[in-house]
Amino acid sequence: MIKKNNIIFFSPSENVKKIFFNKKNIIFLKENYFDYFDLKTNKRKKISLNSINIEIKNTKLNINDIITEIRSWGPVWSRWNDQGDQFERYYRQSLLNILRYYNYLNKLNIKKVFFFTSSSHHIDSLELELSLRLAKIDQIYFHYDDWTRYLIPSIYKRSHKDKKMINSGLRHSFLNKILKKTKKDKLSQKLNIFENKKSNSYYFALYQLLRRFAVDIIKKIFISKKINYNQGSFSVLTLLKLINIQKEAITFYKKNTIDKKNFYEILKKKNCLVYVAHNEPEASMYPEGGEYNNVIDIILNIKKTFNGDIFYKEHPITTQYYADYIHFTRVGVARSKKYYSDLLDLGCKFIDYSVYLNDNRIIGNLLPVTVTGSIAVERAVKGYETIVCGYPWYKNIPGVIKLNKIKNLNKIIDEKIRMNKEIQKRSISFLDKIYTNSTTPNFPGIGDPIPDLTIKSKNNFKKTVENLIKNA
Repeated sequence: MIKKNNIIFFSPSENVKKIFFNKKNIIFLKENYFDYFDLKTNKRKKISLNSINIEIKNTKLNINDIITEIRSWGPVWSRWNDQGDQFERYYRQSLLNILRYYNYLNKLNIKKVFFFTSSSHHIDSLELELSLRLAKIDQIYFHYDDWTRYLIPSIYKRSHKDKKMINSGLRHSFLNKILKKTKKDKLSQKLNIFENKKSNSYYFALYQLLRRFAVDIIKKIFISKKINYNQGSFSVLTLLKLINIQKEAITFYKKNTIDKKNFYEILKKKNCLVYVAHNEPEASMYPEGGEYNNVIDIILNIKKTFNGDIFYKEHPITTQYYADYIHFTRVGVARSKKYYSDLLDLGCKFIDYSVYLNDNRIIGNLLPVTVTGSIAVERAVKGYETIVCGYPWYKNIPGVIKLNKIKNLNKIIDEKIRMNKEIQKRSISFLDKIYTNSTTPNFPGIGDPIPDLTIKSKNNFKKTVENLIKNA
């Protein structure tokens, strides 16, 4: 027997699980297993998603619509799966999982589901997310904020486009930190927390690939199990292909790049539009980019209302082949020599990785385009506007120009590039309100490999979750 009016925690960290382990209304869901509290035995038990019956007769679900939605997850399918010839079969596996979730969620009378991530970017989390939308059940996510290193909780029912930030039940003051950022003449570029000295080495990536291959062989021999590359694991040969594609892409980009000095000279003569690329594949592009989750699509949409040069700045992390926290970066899924060649054909001009776009010497001579990047926030608190394509947590901050609202980009490049003190004032106020009322310590370690495990952090995060269960 399972208690009703339950809350689901999807893929919580072990530290979070320990806090709420004895709560009878909390169900932990990880790797397709529900970990629930059995009222008869007064102990926790597990039930597999595959063991749940599929009941479709009395529902109003449209199977064709669900399959169409599953197909729209293309960026996630290609990020985690290298068996494109099996995708149609995998789509139906996801369909059946969604129906199982839908049936079980209704039986348990689930009130809310907590995702310990900023957005669904794995197949299993997308399956659960879609079933929750169909069942009209609230979903709560946690976004990691670079400036404060705290989490910002948000809630939605339909899609990431409708995501809303919610009060955490705590109060913090980060205004001084925001103001300090705006006073610096030149913000130092942020080092990626996942970076290590070997991450940019092609040969270190090959070494890691050989280790992976050896481990697979040992498992096959001694565990006597067939190696399964189904839904979530790339084969060694695919990873080798991606590494070589990435290497060729990096070489081509560098060969066709305008150096930093020349770019600065161009900025002295005219205002420039700069597309600021994200590291891919990542959730910041899909699903958070919404309909703008592909660079080629974005550039084509820009060219519909803009006839000037489009400068393109690649994310520096795309030079990394292997990182300790995420292992193989799989950049070759999204970047290749042909990809860059296509951008050149569309009239893009590449600028060096090292160019810092928020440098006070050039910030007033360029207008960046980002999908969900933090550059928009960094510019807003300095009084500058940014074109934003996707649906980031800060989407309503003053200074955001939404790409889908632009009718004449040629006009905007001259009008919207000047420093505006009102935007600066209002954006700082916007962030202060969010950081004061909607932040909580990063006890789970979301977006950061080093969680804040202090007692104070633990207690405050617990307080936030309890507040969200009760009031969100």
